[in-house]
Amino acid sequence: MLDDEDEMAFDKTPAVTPILPKAKPKTQSVAPVEEEIKEPARALKFSDFEIMQLLGEGSFGKVFKVKKKTTGKVYAMKSMSKA
Repeated sequence: MLDDEDEMAFDKTPAVTPILPKAKPKTQSVAPVEEEIKEPARALKFSDFEIMQLLGEGSFGKVFKVKKKTTGKVYAMKSMSKA
């Protein structure tokens, strides 16, 4: 006579694997693209800034503390002579 363990070894019923739904790939949430036509960046001019103070002067030019008129951000600007 066969033991229960021996009967399991010779069991010919097919193994049933449950069918699981395919996992959706993880994607990052991306905001919709808004078509926006931007004008090409133009060169900045000395007149685009407000001079706040002279920081230094050397043999080749001057360094100013300036504030950009459109954004209000403060920068250092070096002004060099072409001569």
